[in-house]
Amino acid sequence: MQKEFKLKMPTLEEIQTRQFEENIFELVAHEIQSGIKRSGIWAKAISEAIGDEMVAKSLYIRYRAQSMIDEVYLAEEEKRKSEETKVKRELEEKDQKKKIELATNDLFYAAEYGRNQEIKNLMDLGVNVNVQRTDGVTPLYLAASNGHKDAVTILTGP
Repeated sequence: MQKEFKLKMPTLEEIQTRQFEENIFELVAHEIQSGIKRSGIWAKAISEAIGDEMVAKSLYIRYRAQSMIDEVYLAEEEKRKSEETKVKRELEEKDQKKKIELATNDLFYAAEYGRNQEIKNLMDLGVNVNVQRTDGVTPLYLAASNGHKDAVTILTGP
């Protein structure tokens, strides 16, 4: 009785992997046809083939294909890390902007209520004392209009 042979339906990932590998081997074949040979990979292939040039060629093709796959992986990993760093930097910048926004709000409050030490602390953090609200009001205006002379001096000082 003959055994029935059935083909297994491949997954999309299996198909993509085979096509990727085929493209890699095609690149290796093109390199070989162009006379390009990586000396380190060739030396490894020769040493493992114990001098048998046909075996060495076969090993070289396999090793070079793996080398190309490694190069692709490393490039993708570098790209992923770069993107990760970019996203992290953007989040840090957003966080910094939010901190500045909150500190700016604190400056308006401190100026309005004459909280001189808070004003000094915020200025030491680099908060812009010339910032304006949407209605044009500044921390200096709030300090002056509420009679906080020391706060005005701090805001206009050196």
